[in-house]
Amino acid sequence: MYGTATLNMPTADSDGNGVLDFLQKEKSVNTSVSGISKMHWLAQGAFGSDSSLSGTFTRSAGLNTGNYTFNYQYDFASASATGVWSVQYFDGTIEYDGEKYYLDIETTNSEGQDIKAYSTAEYSVTDSNTLNLGAMSITTDYESSILQTQSTTLKRSGNKYSGYLKALDGDTDTSWADYVDWYLEVTDLNDANSDGVPDFTNPVETKSAIMTVEFDGWNWHKGPWVYNNKNNDWNYYSCFQLTKMQEVGY
Repeated sequence: MYGTATLNMPTADSDGNGVLDFLQKEKSVNTSVSGISKMHWLAQGAFGSDSSLSGTFTRSAGLNTGNYTFNYQYDFASASATGVWSVQYFDGTIEYDGEKYYLDIETTNSEGQDIKAYSTAEYSVTDSNTLNLGAMSITTDYESSILQTQSTTLKRSGNKYSGYLKALDGDTDTSWADYVDWYLEVTDLNDANSDGVPDFTNPVETKSAIMTVEFDGWNWHKGPWVYNNKNNDWNYYSCFQLTKMQEVGY
């Protein structure tokens, strides 16, 4: 038999990030649902009809899989079904160098398999609160699949950058585009100048040390040896030091 089931799912979003609590891995789930089922096709000799539907979803915080129970009430009988449900997620690390960022993330699928994924793309910074991530080709080690995403913009709040990421097709095994919409959150604990803005959108340039040089009475004499009339002495300065002085304007 074939048909569809329509459920009234919980809509709570306690942290206001645009992702239902029901779908967030770090939140526990213990909720009741209701709905209806519609019969589309029934095999010859089989019995079935439209029904009312009720059930429960449970999942422990930190786990991506949980359990469900459905109860179907027909005009002439009832039936039940149980199974495992899961939320889709990836987590891991992101590195950046001022031009490109590097993803090293992983997930566990509904079958309990650990899947690693990698990507490299360019990024840019509009201001300290706006991070622009370029489109990615995320390669996984599961059947060598590739997840293509569009470019996106993340907004900063404290040391977190968050926003929405759209995939062209999250599962190319199907004939339709699925797993398209994702929520992305990046936490950056690096803050080199301790100003409260992470280095991702507030890079701190490493400046060359400025040498204090007394120019009064200097005279050059063959190569890096310099005589200082004020100190009445010779001093040696390497080419590296001289180059650095030119860079800072001397």
